[in-house]
Amino acid sequence: MSTLRPLPPLQPLRPFPNLRETGQRVAQRVGDALQSRTNPAAGGRRRPPMPRRLPPDTALLGVGKDGLPVLLDLGDPTPGAVLILSDDRSARREILRGVLESGMQTNPPHRLQYLILSSQPERWWMWRSEGGYERHSLGIEALEAEPCTRWLKSLAELVEQRRMGMRGGPAVLILIDDLEAVMSLGYDAMVQLDWLIKQGAEASVWVLATAPASSTASLTRWMRLFKTRILGWTSDPGVYSTLPLIEENLPALEHREQFCVRLPEGWLTFELAGKPLPELSETEE
Repeated sequence: MSTLRPLPPLQPLRPFPNLRETGQRVAQRVGDALQSRTNPAAGGRRRPPMPRRLPPDTALLGVGKDGLPVLLDLGDPTPGAVLILSDDRSARREILRGVLESGMQTNPPHRLQYLILSSQPERWWMWRSEGGYERHSLGIEALEAEPCTRWLKSLAELVEQRRMGMRGGPAVLILIDDLEAVMSLGYDAMVQLDWLIKQGAEASVWVLATAPASSTASLTRWMRLFKTRILGWTSDPGVYSTLPLIEENLPALEHREQFCVRLPEGWLTFELAGKPLPELSETEE
């Protein structure tokens, strides 16, 4: 299993085995399991299934080629804010949904809450309603100046209070579904978002944003603020050559649901997970 761990400055991720021991058994050989969801967008491929159980205070980014989960450790702020780039919007949205669904599966509302800011909020309203995900939800807002500025200001104040030891509470995931649209929110919202990207993870307030890979040239400033950059499919891999710290060739991505992230040890490639495995029976345990 790979997770996000402490790194030297400006390096995004570190995988490490044997995440905190929990009494819960993480599903093994995930990539060999057959109970996965077929995904037409990936050429009829089967997605490797989401593990049944994950350690507490984690969320699933995807499944590696070795069949083991790639996790975001919500108890370790070192990776900082996460930017997900891909020219396939459905894949960008699915990785965010996977993070939320796995996080909610593992953590009750008093340990994890989420806010979604999206240029297509109706997609998320439907997802929340159909999945029964209201209990963890702070809200789902359109990327418009007034509601976004209000939320970002409130959460920036929460970060400052937590940094000063004045407040505790659950981890908060701020999901921004379309970073390009943030540019239209105005100065106040941009200032608050800057603060959350830079300092939020230290106070368990995580920013995870998505953007088209083709937008990297117009989002250069933002690229430097996000400590972790997850790269997905693009019709022009050359767009990634302008990113900070990208000094070598990227691994080839075989389909639109694959992503890669740069680790100190090299590139880690993973793909979206499908639905969770069914519970094991007593005889299977």
